[in-house]
Amino acid sequence: MSCTADTIELLHRAGLRATNGRAAVVTALRHAGGHRSVEDLIEWIDGEPGRHVALSVSTIYRTLDALEVCGLVGAVRRQGMPTTFEWMGAQESHAHLLCERCGLEEMLPVAVQRRIEASITRSTAFQPWLGHLTIRGECASCAARRLPPA
Repeated sequence: MSCTADTIELLHRAGLRATNGRAAVVTALRHAGGHRSVEDLIEWIDGEPGRHVALSVSTIYRTLDALEVCGLVGAVRRQGMPTTFEWMGAQESHAHLLCERCGLEEMLPVAVQRRIEASITRSTAFQPWLGHLTIRGECASCAARRLPPA
């Protein structure tokens, strides 16, 4: 199946119409990889060969919001920084550790995430799906720099 046909199918399965704008945003997220700002996506879409219609920033944001609600896209929102978006598609949930001081971001090991989910279930009988989780805090380097002299 081609990337375009796959994208259209993913949008339909999520209950969304497969407009040209939505398809362009999904394609950009899937091919760009990682976390991308709206500006990154605009640059990618504008550079796509054969693309004749520019998308407005508001269209891109509305598309990303709809994709996030459907669970196809995850967003990382940081105070004072541009929101970034990541294609989730059909992959399982995953979590990021985000240092609020230096911006370092790393993946939480899946085994740790599973233990968190299991702990929640044991404690509350609630079955969590953590989705695209961002755990904010402070990395080891920043924490070490804050330690007072002994």
